[in-house]
Amino acid sequence: MIKMKNHLLLLFFSTLFIIVNFSGCLEVERGIRVMKLNEEPEKYINLSIEEMNGFPTLKKALNNDEILVTPNDEYDKLAILFKNTQSFKYLNNYYEISFINY
Repeated sequence: MIKMKNHLLLLFFSTLFIIVNFSGCLEVERGIRVMKLNEEPEKYINLSIEEMNGFPTLKKALNNDEILVTPNDEYDKLAILFKNTQSFKYLNNYYEISFINY
């Protein structure tokens, strides 16, 4: 009985140690991808140059067809901004943003 308690305690503390030390490895990276649209979408957000300057990753994504890792604060702000639509207009062009977790 005592051996079993010792094994259970060892198992518990080993598991706790692993969780605490490797929890940072489990973080999910979040990113965005922007695609240029050929037509005006039914619903979209107008973004000014000033507003776009507040989203450096979004601005970079305009000329990039890849998923860009996005800092958490910018990702969160974008997710709130685009909660009702994923389309936007910037400098007379229409785009669609996709949010990716990986």
